[in-house]
Amino acid sequence: MTVIDLGDLSVHPDEPPAPPPARRLPRRPAAALVALLCAVTLGAAATPDPPLVHEVWSVPAEQGDGLATTEDTVYVARATDGRTVLSAYELATGATRWTRDLPWVSGGGLLTFLAGDGMVQLADTPRGSIGDRPEAFYPSRATVVDAATGEVRWRTTGEVQHTTPEAVLLADRDDLGEITALRLAGARTGEIRWTRPVRRVIRLELDGSRIVTVTEAGEAAVYRYADGTPLARGRVAWNTDRDLGAQALIHDGRYVVTRTDPLGATVTAYRLTDLRPDWSLRTLRSSLISDCGPVLCLSRGADVAGLEPATGTTRWVLAGQGFVNRAGPDRLLAAGTDTDQPAQTLVDAATGRVIAGLGPGWPDGDLLIGNTTGSPVRTVLSRMDLVAGRSTPVGTVESIEGVYCSVTGRFLACRRPGRIVVTAVG
Repeated sequence: MTVIDLGDLSVHPDEPPAPPPARRLPRRPAAALVALLCAVTLGAAATPDPPLVHEVWSVPAEQGDGLATTEDTVYVARATDGRTVLSAYELATGATRWTRDLPWVSGGGLLTFLAGDGMVQLADTPRGSIGDRPEAFYPSRATVVDAATGEVRWRTTGEVQHTTPEAVLLADRDDLGEITALRLAGARTGEIRWTRPVRRVIRLELDGSRIVTVTEAGEAAVYRYADGTPLARGRVAWNTDRDLGAQALIHDGRYVVTRTDPLGATVTAYRLTDLRPDWSLRTLRSSLISDCGPVLCLSRGADVAGLEPATGTTRWVLAGQGFVNRAGPDRLLAAGTDTDQPAQTLVDAATGRVIAGLGPGWPDGDLLIGNTTGSPVRTVLSRMDLVAGRSTPVGTVESIEGVYCSVTGRFLACRRPGRIVVTAVG
């Protein structure tokens, strides 16, 4: 309400005139004050920014439905009346991009559901191994769908082993689960570029340009990825005792095999050019070898050693660390094995120098996932700066223990009971 000053109406005419009113100050400061008050009021009434960690969207899903993510899309494979319905959702908003009915893909029978290299791969019709081998199941059919449009590119028998945007490596297995042939197919149309028969292969490794196969007896072979040409053959120290086992990886032009026995393990590196041994070392306990960039990491339960790839000599040792994860081209995350929430330590991969402690939890990309200690338990999400060496908590979500989740950029997609939930993180 505006009040207008009319003066004092009780003044008599014969009284001396009142002095002239004081000169009014300019109104601009008052107007500025009113504008400031309005701005403060409007600001207080505006919707506050959401917390750094908050649910963005969700869709109905059952526990057996498939979930896969890429940098901008969430893919869900739903079992519907004995078939599979595949849907793509925009990661940031949940908007449906496309939905495809795949009646030939058995609902609930997916063994593989992956997205990447511009494709969505679905593998079904499980086939079990027979004979004296441990029970295992392998997919016998593969369907490749265009990730952008949902159009089916091609279908085939066999098992997808590796993909690039241009090609898909397939393997055929026999009733024992052994690989009997390798095929390279074009990613766009599925045309077969080459086929290579193999015998009794139980596993294979790739390094981008080469494929290394090995049999249970340790017969190894190297093939060129581009055309399947054999490059080398030889014998490696493999373990025929399935209870003890063996594992292998390719690193810096070498095929590195770890063979476990009752008294420890033997690590041997073979040159890919001729499969001759370069070096070998012995450990007194079961060990796990992994690719740590400039070094090979040898986890021995009570410590982790960084090995020189060319010679196998020890470059550094981290005592009290049992796990190690690669966290970039020159960074590692090391952790102990004695707690449910191991404390993560940021380490320089080349030297083994400890850079910083980042707190308890499990790493996924630059996200550190831990649990609160109170009741009910919630999951704590922290962002790790792997250059500066610090970790910053950004919020919590309902516990994800026992829940399958996928971290993609600033989003966390989880398959919770009855729905898939996408949460923004930071």
